[in-house]
Amino acid sequence: TRLKSELLKGIISGEPSGSVAERLSAEWVDAKGNPTIISDRSRMIARDSFAQFSRTSTMNVFKQNPNQLFRYIGSKDKKNRPACRYFIDNQQNKKGFTAKEIKDLGKKMGEKKIPLPVWDNKRKKFVAKYEKAKFDQVKCGGFNCRHKFSPVGVRR
Repeated sequence: TRLKSELLKGIISGEPSGSVAERLSAEWVDAKGNPTIISDRSRMIARDSFAQFSRTSTMNVFKQNPNQLFRYIGSKDKKNRPACRYFIDNQQNKKGFTAKEIKDLGKKMGEKKIPLPVWDNKRKKFVAKYEKAKFDQVKCGGFNCRHKFSPVGVRR
């Protein structure tokens, strides 16, 4: 699609996500010159696309080494999605997860097989609940996720 082409062009050329967003915002207007939904959300779309490209690249670089460990990094606050908070707070995150472990945990989250930390507004803290969550190595917690996996070493 045209949107994907414009995003990829920006990534390959090394254009900053803000510049890509400005270009998309200017190009995606209706016949009367009014912003479309893509135009209105161009900054978020560009940032998310750049982040997914970076995450994909990281995982592909280490694809041949099943013992490569990754630490989940990013902001830690009450805005965290349950799946993200699970990885951030997990004791194993100090040493890291293999790509297979990440994939397996993501699958279990999608099947509600592990309790996830969910923000409770009344208690003002995270509480464990069996809740379905989508999670994978590229999109992490979902659209516009502020986290990523960073390579940290190899399991011996």
